[in-house]
Order: sequence, then structure tokens, then C-alpha cells
Amino acid sequence: MQKIVGFFKENYIKILIVAVLVSGASAVTVLALLKLLPLEQKDDQSIILLSKNEAKAVFHDLTADEEKLAENIAREQIRLIVSKPQFFPSLTTIQKYEEEIRKQAEARKIQSDIILGLALLENGGSEKEISSSGAAGIFQLIERTARGLGLTVAEGNDERLIPEKNISAALLNFDNNLKLFSDIGLAVWAHHAGPQNVSQALKIYLSSIGEKDAFNLSEAEKLGNLDRAKYVWRAYVTKDGLNIHRLLQNPQVKLFVVPTLSDETEFFPYKIVASAILYKTAKSYPNQEIFKQKVELFNQGRILLSELLTQN
Repeated sequence: MQKIVGFFKENYIKILIVAVLVSGASAVTVLALLKLLPLEQKDDQSIILLSKNEAKAVFHDLTADEEKLAENIAREQIRLIVSKPQFFPSLTTIQKYEEEIRKQAEARKIQSDIILGLALLENGGSEKEISSSGAAGIFQLIERTARGLGLTVAEGNDERLIPEKNISAALLNFDNNLKLFSDIGLAVWAHHAGPQNVSQALKIYLSSIGEKDAFNLSEAEKLGNLDRAKYVWRAYVTKDGLNIHRLLQNPQVKLFVVPTLSDETEFFPYKIVASAILYKTAKSYPNQEIFKQKVELFNQGRILLSELLTQN
């Protein structure tokens, strides 16, 4: 009996359509019912996210197996991002300040598409948004970070809510992390996890492969070895092909670093790539209403990822 009930639960729409057809209902009625059917999801490989420039900047030097896993994770992040209610309010906010964000990013020689993706993901729906955790403004800067970047955070005078100053502070923070780790992917993760946690992950990773000069940030500063630590990090990135995906997938890092953090930090770099691709996709649509309709269809499972990311 339970198997019969289960069958009807899984196939009730198809059964209903057959019943309507048998009864001689109109084609309009049948088409309306067909829209209720979930799309037969296929392995949609007609578009590869990691082939895009935004992804290449974050995930470089991947092996074939690493690329396959990173691709799958990034695809899932797109699904999660566009399903959130703040996606379109955040998109509108970042579009409003795109020119300022690009100008400041390019002045620091930072790939602006990555920063736009970062802004889209971090923003809570407006330039004045303050989260439940106290993060504020376009890039959702927390109080401690904002003050460390030179912003005033006080009652009645919160400079995080001034768009130009919020953007400037966020770019300074990213630039500092980029100079520290010599890698965009590591700098992206540092925006979320903090440079100390990124450096701890690097220490564990490097120790696991036999590197003796492995320090985290606080140790390196305390011992006066920061320049040496930065040299080692840069050498592994530029000569050994170390990237954020390989770091986050390292078993030791997954065991000793990731569990101590929160908010799915291990997916953050993939979310940034997904957000950057979504932002550029939205901009490519001459009519934003069409993009909104496609997002709705995608969320319903009616179109594939390749159809969302192209105008055809």
C-alpha cells in the first residue's frame, strides 16, 4: 500500500494530465498543466563556468579532476544565489555603483569583475543595509574591519553607510590581502575567513607536503618572519600552482581549519565566481525583465543553466 501511495505522490501531475487528455480537455488546459512538470534535468555541459575569465582568475592551474569538482561546486552556488530573495535588490544596488567600483578596482589594478561579484554576494539589498551580525554597507563590512581600514563607526556617524567610503575600504582590504598572499583566490577567501585563517590553512597545507618554512600570519609576525612567509606563499602560488581550490580540498585543511569557521566559508570562493558570472550575465541582457523571467524559470527547474547564462 505504501508503494502505491508513493507512486501517486511522485507522479500525480502526470496522472492528472493523462486524465485531462482522456476527458477531452483543451490544449490550453494541457499546456498549463505541463508547466507544472519539473524539467528533466540533464548534465548541462554546453557551458563551462571555469572557462570564463572570472573563474580562471580565482581557480588557476587546476588538474582535470580538480576542474570537474570546482565546476560542479560553482554550478551549485549559482542555484543557491539566484534563489535568494535579496538577489535582485542586491543586483540593482551594485549596478547603481558599478562605475565607482570599477574605477577604484582598476586604480588598484584589481580585476573589477571579481570585485563586482564580491559586492553582489556580500550586499544585503541596499547601500544602507545592516545585517543581524552588524555588518554594514555595500560590502557588508564588520565594525572591527572597517575601523582597521580607517572608517569611523559611531552612533550617528557610520561611514560604512557612505557608498564611496565603503567601496574604498573594501578595495583597500582586498588589495592588502592580495599583496599578502599574491593570489586572487586566496585574497577572495581572506575577505570572508580573514587573513589569519587563510594563513593557518596555508601552514597546514604546506606542512602536509613537507615544507619546513610554514607559518601562519601571527606566528610570522611574532618571529619577524613575515617577509619569509610571504615569499614561501608566493613561491607555491607562482611556481607550484597552489590555488584556493587545492587548498580548500586538502584533507588536513578540511579537518583542522574549515570546521572551526562558519557560514560555509569553504564555498565562498566558488560563490564569488558564480556571482561575478551572474553579474556579467545580467548586464548582457538589454532587458532586465527578461533576465528576471529567466531566473524565475531557472529557479522552477524549467530551463537549464546554459539557457540562463545566454540570451537565446
